[in-house]
Amino acid sequence: MSGQTGASEVTDELGRRVVTGRYRPGTLMPSVRKLAEEFEISKSTAQVALSRLEASRFVVAERGRGFIVQDVRRHGGFDVYATVFRLSMADPDQAIAIFADVVHLGRDLLIDLLGDYFQLPARPDSAPLLAIVDAMEAAALQPEVDLSAFLATEFDLLREIACTIGQSAAVALLNSLSGVITDVPEAVDAYYSADPSAHVLIWRAIINAFNRPDPPHEAEYSLVSDMLALYHQRVIDRFTTLVAPPGRHTHPAAETA
Repeated sequence: MSGQTGASEVTDELGRRVVTGRYRPGTLMPSVRKLAEEFEISKSTAQVALSRLEASRFVVAERGRGFIVQDVRRHGGFDVYATVFRLSMADPDQAIAIFADVVHLGRDLLIDLLGDYFQLPARPDSAPLLAIVDAMEAAALQPEVDLSAFLATEFDLLREIACTIGQSAAVALLNSLSGVITDVPEAVDAYYSADPSAHVLIWRAIINAFNRPDPPHEAEYSLVSDMLALYHQRVIDRFTTLVAPPGRHTHPAAETA
């Protein structure tokens, strides 16, 4: 890195080394002096980078020893998970595994939300949901669809459903999932392996089902679940193609400080 390297760039690079296994949990991070020499930065900038890693729970400071690498997957929350996913793009195999977990979690949450909505004793007014779907349709009809904005609107729809059924914890989880996905452009792209207009049609069909007097039969639930599983596998396959085309899989070697 050049002499203009700042703390943010160094923090990202060190975090990437933790995420990809170059620095193993339980090992010592390089010292401030070594980092200053490697990145051609001041010791104060190196100290700031390490402090930021500690704030993100990638490392923990131990008096008399230095900074110890943490197992971020075991101890981190969703905020850390989002950073891990972003930095894991340097290791396609790892990025694909994380993305698959996110997709599966999102699908399970969606199925639970739909099931709870259908079980409400009285059907809520669907106008707020239809207004969001109308906004999605308007965005999908643009010559160039802003997929990040479209994804944000689709998550607004999910939040509206979660709020309607009183699932505040689900709203918090949706907010976290949205952040994990939108931080990685390839993930946003993969979520729309089908044209965004197809998402609009599916949501209109779901809202029409919401307005029926009786909840869906068990067979209908199973059909929706199977269709979502097939589509989300396409999403994962699309992401795999984007981040790891044939011949690009990498397996970074670990190193010790």
